[in-house]
Amino acid sequence: MTRNHLIILIFLMLSLAACAPTINAGNKNMVTLFVPSKMQEGEALRLADQHCAQFGRSATLKGKPRGDYYDYSCVK
Repeated sequence: MTRNHLIILIFLMLSLAACAPTINAGNKNMVTLFVPSKMQEGEALRLADQHCAQFGRSATLKGKPRGDYYDYSCVK
């Protein structure tokens, strides 16, 4: 693999990572995620479930999204 191919590969990997949902805030009762793309809603729920599982709970969407921010409740 040439140096140029390696640079392009690294750039693409970093670009894709920027599109993933990220936790904005959270505790044992709730978690807020930043979801930059509607196509990532399923990934956001998975990430919220992982967060809530730390407290023996599961995530449910709380109301409607606020723009790119999704609020999940951690419920038993």
